[in-house]
Formats: sequence, structure tokens, C-alpha cells
Amino acid sequence: MATCMVKNCTATAQSAHLSDGLDEHELQLCPEHLGRAQAGEDWTVVADDAPVVLMGQNHPWNLIASSATYRTEPHCGVVLKLTVVRQGQSTDLDVFVSPDEAEVLTKLLNRHHP
Repeated sequence: MATCMVKNCTATAQSAHLSDGLDEHELQLCPEHLGRAQAGEDWTVVADDAPVVLMGQNHPWNLIASSATYRTEPHCGVVLKLTVVRQGQSTDLDVFVSPDEAEVLTKLLNRHHP
């Protein structure tokens, strides 16, 4: 018997086909997690060594709004203002990004979304 692919779930699973809006995924999910996914709860598949499904408190926050302000005092860099949401809860974050980290972030974003 297969085990549910949701992180930290050890329940017996069944094969299910779900779409994340971009791709179709064949996943092994227990009845509870399959029902939650079919009801519209956010889920994400991450693949490090073996694919894992993130749901609930394990699901990453979704970025829904952003802006940036350049700053020179007392340190040079960018302050990112981010609004993120997970499970219907939103929060605002101010994140200082140094010029070196801004360059790394720019390269990452350009590589994944040219």
C-alpha cells in the first residue's frame, strides 16, 4: 500500500490526478488530503529527493503584492514591501535586501521567469 505524499502524513493513500493550473500531477493522497485538495485548499509539490506535497501550515506563503524602495542611509540596498497569504491569513513584511543579495535575487527570478 502506498503512503500519502503530504508532508508528515503516514496514512494509506490512493492514486489521484490533480492539476495545479499548469501541470497535471499523479499523486498518492489519503482520502482526507485528496478531499481538501479537491475542495480548493492550496497544495504544492516539491521535489528534493522524492516528491512531497505541502499543504496547510507546511504550504509556503503566496506573494500577492510587492513594492520596493531604494535606500542609501544607513546602509545601501532595497527595502521590499511584501504582502503574503496562506490559508486565508495575510501578513505584510518589510525585507531589507543588500546590493549583493539583490543581484542574486534578480538572477534567480530571471532564470525562472525570463
